[in-house]
Amino acid sequence: MAERTAIPLIEESVTGLHEKPLARFFIFANRLVLAGVLLLVVLVVLTGLDWLSGLASTNRDPLFYLFSALTGGNFTLVTIIVSINQLVVSRQLSTPGELRQQIEETNEYRESVIKTLPDDDVAPVTPTEFLHLLLRAITESLARLEHGSEDIDDDDAVELVTKLVDDLTTHITHVDSLLQNTEDNIFSALSATLTTNYSQHIYRARRLQHDYEGILSESGDDTLDELVLLLQQVDVARQYLKTLYMQEELSSLSRWLLAVGFVAVLVCIAMLQLFVAASSTELSPVVLSGLTTLSVTVALAPLAVVLSYVLRISAVAQRTVAITPFTTTRQES
Repeated sequence: MAERTAIPLIEESVTGLHEKPLARFFIFANRLVLAGVLLLVVLVVLTGLDWLSGLASTNRDPLFYLFSALTGGNFTLVTIIVSINQLVVSRQLSTPGELRQQIEETNEYRESVIKTLPDDDVAPVTPTEFLHLLLRAITESLARLEHGSEDIDDDDAVELVTKLVDDLTTHITHVDSLLQNTEDNIFSALSATLTTNYSQHIYRARRLQHDYEGILSESGDDTLDELVLLLQQVDVARQYLKTLYMQEELSSLSRWLLAVGFVAVLVCIAMLQLFVAASSTELSPVVLSGLTTLSVTVALAPLAVVLSYVLRISAVAQRTVAITPFTTTRQES
């Protein structure tokens, strides 16, 4: 329910994806709904092929081999996904010392954000609220940078500072408004940050400091340093959210795959028993064709579930593959 509520707002924040309805559906739709749509397409295609073939064949041998392959394939698919999930879970198991170190490092990161906001002494624990806090800190830093630009004598430097402030303010205001109107879950927060790759903005800030050294005031130079640090902290938060999301998504995938895979294997085994039964169980071509079409669709359900999850996982990974200060063409699109 939370995922569906966040979809209309989050879609607008992802550059490129929201302009392509098909891509938007593949990435933002509920995973089980997407799997159901894929299976519906399979069912329609198989039904159409049966209709075109005229339902004339009653030869069971090819169908026997087909369901034998589907049975083995589903066992293999479930085993692979469960193994991947076990690998992910194993990384969450730590000794008390390792857990203490992780907690200390996380608290250190959170406190470094709070230090930029004198009116806040406790960082929120939910993803969207924490990102909102980070973005507010950046907004305040941009306001100080814009105010300090009035003391710069060089017109070119003033223009570059103004352009940097305007670009960042527009983007951050948009993302922040999305965060305020979404459900507080990991995917909503992560989706809103899929285009928050600030490597180019960090480069522009550093370029300003390099090209106009001595022209910028000391306070302006310090504000740029603070801005760069905050932008880097947003990237750290995004990468951490990606880690949490991957673990959560793979766990969900394994759970649903086990349930769907169990049903699919049962259907395949039932069809195999039907094909080796005595001739007294001979079915008419129409019944055999319809039963085979439905059974093949059910047998492909585990693959549809895996495909629906992997599509979004791969999209998220592709758009967050580089960390500051580097970027990729895909992340800039």
